[in-house]
This record gives sequence, structure tokens and C-alpha cells, in this order.
Amino acid sequence: NNGAIEITSKDTKLINYIDLDGFVWRKHIINKDFKKIDYSGCDFEKFVYNIAGKDQAKEKSIKSTIGYLLHSYKNSAQNYAVILNDEVISDNPNGGTGKGILINAISKLKRCAIIDGKTFSFDKSFPYQTVGVDTQMIVFDDVIRNFPFEKLFSIVTEGITIEKKNKDAIKIPVESSPKIIISTNYTINADGGSYQRRIFEIEMSDYFGVNHTPQDQFGNLLYDEWNRIEWNRFDKFMINCLQFYLQNGLVKSKTNNLELRKFINETSQEFYEFTIIDKLIKRGERIIKKDALESFLEINPDSRKYVTARTFVKWVKKYADFLNAPFSEG
Repeated sequence: NNGAIEITSKDTKLINYIDLDGFVWRKHIINKDFKKIDYSGCDFEKFVYNIAGKDQAKEKSIKSTIGYLLHSYKNSAQNYAVILNDEVISDNPNGGTGKGILINAISKLKRCAIIDGKTFSFDKSFPYQTVGVDTQMIVFDDVIRNFPFEKLFSIVTEGITIEKKNKDAIKIPVESSPKIIISTNYTINADGGSYQRRIFEIEMSDYFGVNHTPQDQFGNLLYDEWNRIEWNRFDKFMINCLQFYLQNGLVKSKTNNLELRKFINETSQEFYEFTIIDKLIKRGERIIKKDALESFLEINPDSRKYVTARTFVKWVKKYADFLNAPFSEG
């Protein structure tokens, strides 16, 4: 309310709106006053450290991601969909690791359109009904297994066309279009180098969950029960994340289980147990496809309904890729 903040990699400066070279959307104005304050020890800083598994390298990666999302600059060459998923491996993931709280933090400073990932369909008429020309972020929240990321590829690289009932379509070029966040309890299939270059994945620690929530940790509901001082500390921490991004770009960190979770998602929990847990297909050994498939189906008789010989060989190839091992047939 009291001005705009000019942020560089090393400094922040409050400036008057009249001194801006241009205009801002009224809905982009954050309904509070900005005040410079030390953010150290603020609740949200501790939250980020915890969802990073108290790993400083991962904490830097999450901070750089927050900074990237807060920064409005985009071009077709350096534009990514940010994917938030869980570190824990489970056949029935439950979430609760803090993805929603992290997205909510972004929404406090940027105008977000939240799309229910469980019910969303690209085939619906006007799928982006909630997106406007002033939208800065599109969040696909809690998307289902096997979410078709390839259908988002053109939005990430070329911009978005907004169509609403009884209104003309509006084409927003990539440099002005919203950034994309996808949250999921699974993994996103993005096979191929062109897709991989367009995603940036964050693996959330299982520090928080059903038995230990952020409210248990901090003794308050984040955002809802903050006083003015805590809000000012939050603002300053988020600005620090943006400055960290300006200094370092998007920082990748080592993930614990992301590749393994992708392997499970692209095959099945049963095949993961057959290969990685029970080691019934070993690296460097020649196997007879028919015999290996029959061994798998004897252990997992319910899989006979959908696992064909062709599917099984495809899975074995993915297993070889996961091991970074050569695969040959003869």
C-alpha cells in the first residue's frame, strides 16, 4: 500500500508508484504496508528449513525456487514449470508435507489462479476459466497420477490463450504469461530432453505429516494467526529469496528418492518390489523374457489382468535405465 519495492541482487528500495515507468494492476497491490525488518528466525524461514529436511543444499534450492516464482521476468528460453512432490515412497501417498503452505506463501505476494488437479481436464471447454490477464501464477494443485505434462508444454514455451464463455480469446505471449506450479503426491512423466529442460522439481521432506503438522511445530496457524511483525519478517524473507535467485539462478540439489519414485510411477509398486527389493532381475544376467514374466506373475497374480509380455519388457528397459545399465535383446 505504501509503494513499490525495487529489488536488486544486493539491495531493496521502497519507491513511490508515481516514479514507476508504467502501471501496475490494482489487484497486484498487496494490502499492507511494507517495512524493512530483520527476518532471521521467522516462522516461514524455519518452515522452509524443515521441508528441506534440514539440509542446507536443499534449503538453498527451495529459496531459489521461491525467488524464481516471485520474479516476473520470463522468456521462451529460460522458463520452467516448478513441480513440488514428496520424498517419501508409498503406494498410496497422503501428502501433508507442506506443498500447499509453500504455494500459499507465493499467493500472498503474487496473484495466483488455483486449479484443482484432481478434477482438471485439458479436454473441458474453457479449461482456464479462472485465469485472467492479471494472473501471475497458475497452480495445478494435487494433480493425479500420470498427469499429461506434455499438454502444458506449449504454455510453458509459447504462452497461453485464455478463452471464456461468450468472450473473445486472449493470447498472452510467454514473456507476459503466468508461471506454472504443479503439486503432486506422485511424479510427473516428462520423457524426452525437451520436456526435462522445462521442469524444475523440488522434493519435499517428510518432516511434516499427519502426526506432526506445522501448527504443532510453531504453535499457530501459519498466515492466519500472524501479527504485523511476523508478516513483515515474512515479506523480508521472501525478498531475500528473490535476491538469492538474482545472485545464483535456480539452484539444483541432490534428491533422495525422486528418480526411484519416477521409476515406480512408470512401472508399478509390484515391479519395484520384484526388482529393487527382492532383486529377482539382476544386473549383468541374461534372462528369458517368458520365464521372468511368469515368475513376476506367480508372485503378483492380480497383475495378470494388465501386465502383458510387451508391458513387462518395457518395464525391464526402464529398470535398466534406472540402473544406468546397458540393455540388449537377442
